[in-house]
Amino acid sequence: MSWLQPTLEDEQDIQQLREVQPELYAYAQVLALALRIDSRLLRNLRLRFLPKSSVELETELWFSSLIHTRNVQAATMYSGIARALCDALKNENLERFVSTKAEIAKLTQHWPETDQIEQEMRLAVLEGDEHTLKKNVQRILKALTLAEGDFEKRELARWVKGTLPILKTTTQVDTEQQWLLQYVAASLGFADKWWVEKSELQHLPDALVRALPQRKKQKIGLRLRSGSLEILNPRENLEIIELSTPLPTLVYLDFETSNSIVLDSTDSLLDASRNSTRLETIWIGKSVIIPGHTKTITLRMIDGGGITIENKKFGLDSEKILQYDEARAKKK
Repeated sequence: MSWLQPTLEDEQDIQQLREVQPELYAYAQVLALALRIDSRLLRNLRLRFLPKSSVELETELWFSSLIHTRNVQAATMYSGIARALCDALKNENLERFVSTKAEIAKLTQHWPETDQIEQEMRLAVLEGDEHTLKKNVQRILKALTLAEGDFEKRELARWVKGTLPILKTTTQVDTEQQWLLQYVAASLGFADKWWVEKSELQHLPDALVRALPQRKKQKIGLRLRSGSLEILNPRENLEIIELSTPLPTLVYLDFETSNSIVLDSTDSLLDASRNSTRLETIWIGKSVIIPGHTKTITLRMIDGGGITIENKKFGLDSEKILQYDEARAKKK
């Protein structure tokens, strides 16, 4: 369950709970730090932090409006509500916040590793603990390389996409986090921009490339037209490339352009080149607008592979050359 920032309505609900049901409010605060609330946490946290409360408080919490899902094994709170309760506990009673973290860690040692990782990362995001985030990203990357079989690999990828708080709360990612995000995208083959917009595509390490589940590769044809790059079914007379993920998919496009003609110290023609990069979702029939005077297009795939296409039609603008020659002649 990803951390969501509490809405104004969440904050108002928590404030009302604090004023009307202070005991339930205090109980909900300590439980909110847990990824999920099982019977062991429900009983032990009540006895540890509210020893004078009655057992009915457990039932009251279990069936309260704070709960988003519940089954015979566990319950979860609404994410925004849980975040608001955790923030409030941290601000109001830091000593209890720290004690609750330690108690939950002790009571959840039997949880699966993925649940323990998610629990640690939720708290790390809450506290801005970059070291713990990094450590757990490394644990996940290691687990991905050790996973056996395509089913297990895709299940891990789905877990990462659907549950890790880092994916929706981090405003900037480092290289290892980016590897993780790209692995998930390459494994599941989706085209949503579900990670940080400013992230930079990285070449995946060989160990992660080898650990990717088997995917159906797809060939596409590329055709350059005036001002656009067309994505087509492969056929003769087209630039054919093979994608490592099924369509639709995300790719990075790097454009090397020459936007102007300048003179150097020897009075010779030069082109002033520059590069621009953008993220695009592509599919058969997609037409990608390209900058004017594009010399080369580098298409980089989500698993780190790529290809560079030269625009053979690119050349210095003949009209500008003529104007330049006439101007130089007048000087002489």
